[in-house]
Amino acid sequence: MKPSPATPTLAGWPALLGALLLGCTTQTSPDTSNKPDSGAPVSDAASDEGPIDAPVDVFIGCDPASVAAFQPPAYVPAVAHQDVCSSSDVAEFLASCVTGLGNQTCAEWAQANVASNGGAGTPCGNCLAPRENGGAVWYDPLGQDWPNYAGCIELTDPVHGKACARAYANANACKTTACDHVCRSTTAECSGTCNDCYDDSLEAGCGPYDTAEQAACATDFADGGAFQTCGAGGVTDSFARIAVLICGVGGG
Repeated sequence: MKPSPATPTLAGWPALLGALLLGCTTQTSPDTSNKPDSGAPVSDAASDEGPIDAPVDVFIGCDPASVAAFQPPAYVPAVAHQDVCSSSDVAEFLASCVTGLGNQTCAEWAQANVASNGGAGTPCGNCLAPRENGGAVWYDPLGQDWPNYAGCIELTDPVHGKACARAYANANACKTTACDHVCRSTTAECSGTCNDCYDDSLEAGCGPYDTAEQAACATDFADGGAFQTCGAGGVTDSFARIAVLICGVGGG
């Protein structure tokens, strides 16, 4: 079994940072299965920055959405240790947007640190959560935000990581496109069916991407591989680790 992103769990981050940057929402953490895990985000409010793909309180079905028109987004390579974030910068980001201080705190952090709404942001904020992928945050095609496990794999494994990262991002972009509406749903009908939707998405059109991911990532998904290094300890630890790896000082 190979790992992939999992349960949407972060508190302030989903409804605000995703909306501020891309007009969408949500967030997740890794698992040791072959699909994103079940669960729904703590919060998922619409923003006047732009629409979200579907309100979480509207039942639109628990089957995978069509991926007939899906095209993998261009992969943005990660750059290691850009030395733009101090340990206190990373701690502020985690406290504001990951560990549950609330939506307003995350919105204030994003407005002060990420280029949007006419503001330039800060070098650290623009590295952690750039509008394009490649930072500590990875956005699926619907704008949902996840830790950048692909970038971490790419940088952690110099031999297989680059090929695995692209295949991993493609597979999970397809699966999340098919199932974000289920995994974000608060309706009783879809409760607990996120994993089922990811399984079903393979037959709905994501199978070739999953097959390519399994081939490219066999080493990185194995015991002791890069994914276990990147995803160990849960979502907060993953964000902290990936933030330092991409935006911090080398060896820090």
